[in-house]
Formats: sequence, C-alpha cells, structure tokens
Amino acid sequence: VLGRVNGLLRHYGLGAQHRSLGMAAEELRPARKALPELEVRSVWREEDRWNFCYVMSQAFATSMETYLDAYARGGYWEGETKGLVGYVDGQAVSTACYVPGRDAAGLYGVATLPAARGRGYGEWMVRTALEQARRETDCARFVLQASGQAAPLYRRLGFETVTHVTVYNEVA
Repeated sequence: VLGRVNGLLRHYGLGAQHRSLGMAAEELRPARKALPELEVRSVWREEDRWNFCYVMSQAFATSMETYLDAYARGGYWEGETKGLVGYVDGQAVSTACYVPGRDAAGLYGVATLPAARGRGYGEWMVRTALEQARRETDCARFVLQASGQAAPLYRRLGFETVTHVTVYNEVA
C-alpha cells in the first residue's frame, strides 16, 4: 500500500522529506541519574519567544528566520500550545512545548543547544513539560514524534514506538 501511496504523491509533486517515530507513554520512568535543575520560563515574554527560536535554530541547524516565522510572530502561543525555555545562569539552553488534550498530551519542540548536549537538560525539559501537561489536564498518556537522534532518550524515559510518521513536501 505504501508504494502506491508514494507513487500517487510523486504524481502530485510530493516527496518524502523525512521519517520519524511516533511514540507514546503512559508514565515516565524515574530518572537514572540526578538531573541538573534549570530555570524554566514560559514563552509569554518576547525575549523568551526569541530564545525559544534561537535554541531551536541552533539545535536543528535551521535558519532563525524559519523559527521566528513559526513561533515568535503572530498568535502561535495564544492557542493550546505551551512553550518552555530552560536557562542556565541566565542563558537559554533547552526548549520543549506541549499541547494538552483530553486523553493525551503531545510533546514537541524538544531541543538543546549543541554545546550543552549530554548534560540532562533535554530530559529535564521533557519531564517539566509533561508534568505541567498532566497537572493541567490529568491526561492518560503522552505522545510525540522522535528523530532517530532523540529516540534513545525517549525510550529511556518509557516511550514506545507505536507508528512511523513520514512528512512529505513539494519536490523541486
């Protein structure tokens, strides 16, 4: 079936851009080591929205303008999505956002500056975001899309792969 779908999408000028894992967990496993504490701020202030975009652009090697267009301009944060930025000594180092729902909370935008990776900041942000989501909604499970690079962290936290997600885009 996937071959037929891909053929149809190619016919209409679309090609697979990237593939990721769809993962879910009902509870997070306990942390295996002490995590560094971050100062976590919501993205209500313009400075925090800018810092959210900066960390994302650096972590995913994408232009700052792309993230400013998506997250800092317009009313993106006026809906259900809640964004968080983690700071160490006043410097933004990590991000996460979540969308609370009735049955599940979606986790998105988990990123850490390349120079700050491997210190537990991403795990701290995931735990903080999902704790906030559960407090707000008492949701039964958490869901996310994971890159291959992030999948080991999510597995360690208790997430399991439940599907694969392919993103399609126009082919030049």
